[in-house]
Amino acid sequence: MTNEFVIAVHALVFLHHKKERIPSKKIAENVCTNAVCIRNVLAKLVKTGYVSKKEGRVDGGYQIEVDGNISLMQIAQAIEFHFIELFWHSGDEEAPCMICSGMGQYMNELYQNLDQVVQQKMSFITLSEVEKKLQIIKKEGI
Repeated sequence: MTNEFVIAVHALVFLHHKKERIPSKKIAENVCTNAVCIRNVLAKLVKTGYVSKKEGRVDGGYQIEVDGNISLMQIAQAIEFHFIELFWHSGDEEAPCMICSGMGQYMNELYQNLDQVVQQKMSFITLSEVEKKLQIIKKEGI
C-alpha cells in the first residue's frame, strides 16, 4: 500500500480549506512530504478535474475544483487506490492438497470483500466532514 491516498486527502482538505491556488512546495510543507510526491498525486486529481493546475513561478499552483461533498471513495477511485489489497498469497492452485490449492483463492475473495466494506464506509465520508473533524480535534487540543 502506498501513501497516495493519505497525500490526496490531506492535499484536498488543505486546498478546500484555503480556497486559493497553492504551489506544490507549500502543499508539500503542509503534508510533510516532498513536492515531487505532491505533484505525482495531484497529477491524477488534475486528470479527473478535481484539481486544476496553473503553470508559473509567480502565480502557479493547484486549486481545488470540487466542493466539500466529494467522498473519500471518489478520491480513492480518482487515484486508482485500493484500501485492502493482496499482493501475495500462499499455496499452489495445482497442488493436490485442498488447503494448499484453495488458500490463494480464499484469501483473494476475503481481501476483495474487505476492500468493498471499506469502500462503502469511505463513500459516506466527505472532505467537509474531514475538515470539520480536524477543527474539533484542534479545539480539543488532541
